[in-house]
Formats: sequence, structure tokens, C-alpha cells
Amino acid sequence: MNVLRTIPASHRPVEAQPRIIIITSSGITKSSHDHLPLFWRTIYPWLLASPHADKLGVERMLAYCAKWEWTDKEPLPEILPPDWTTVAGTPGEGELKKVLAIRPAFLTDGECKSDKKNKRAYRVGEGDLDNNGYSVSRKDVAHFIVEGALEDWDSYQNKCVTIAY
Repeated sequence: MNVLRTIPASHRPVEAQPRIIIITSSGITKSSHDHLPLFWRTIYPWLLASPHADKLGVERMLAYCAKWEWTDKEPLPEILPPDWTTVAGTPGEGELKKVLAIRPAFLTDGECKSDKKNKRAYRVGEGDLDNNGYSVSRKDVAHFIVEGALEDWDSYQNKCVTIAY
């Protein structure tokens, strides 16, 4: 199965694990979809169905490997086959400890507003924000990774956060 990558045995002990940051999307799980602005809730299902299917698969896999509660639907079998947890080399349930999932609002190619303000121009919250927002620039997501998540890793490690303006 070439869809799933494996972590070498040398990187499996917690002290040797690399930091893993995934970027998915707000609106891919039922809970995060319910927190989207009405406009996005109406068009996401048909506009972004295919990319969201892949991102749901990534989040499902990470939830298993980090032992996060998973209450959402299972990804499509063409994304994650039913027996994916038994594939040789797949990290065990709860084996990954240095992980962060980032769910940005709709990504834009806009400027990094945070650089101009010399402070965060975006909102970040664990899980879903009260209003997941309409958008956030790719540059501000990068700003958060470098200036937020990596700088204060202990606050973000083993979490799933949403980022939006």
C-alpha cells in the first residue's frame, strides 16, 4: 500500500520523534463545518468535496496515531482503506506525541497582515473557533507556524487548532 508512509523505527521513541504539523481545513469535520459562516457552509460540500476528502483522511490518521477522540465519519475507502491501521509500519494508536493539526479558514494568496501589524492579525483557537471565519492568507498561516507554534511548541503540541481572521 503506497498511500501510507511509515515512520522509521529510529524515530518512534518519543524523544526522537520529529515535530509533525499538518495543515487541513476548517469545515472538514461535522463540528468544524457547523462553525463555518453560513456562506461557506452552503458551498463547501460541492466546491471543496474532493480536497476535503483527502484532508479528512489525514486528520483521521493523525487522530488515531495521536490518540485523539474521533467522532466524525470515516474517510472514503479510496482515501483510507478499512484496514489501514494494520498496515505494517503504521504508527500505533497514541504513538505520536509531537503533532499539531492546523485548520485554516479558506486560504488566500494575500499579504501577511501580521508582519505589517507586528502582532497576530489572525485568531487561533484550539478545536473550532466560535466563528471559523471566512479566510486567512497562506502567509499568515506560515507566520503562525514560525512565530506561534514552533516558538511556543509546548502550548500547541498534540493539539488541533483553527486559524482565521
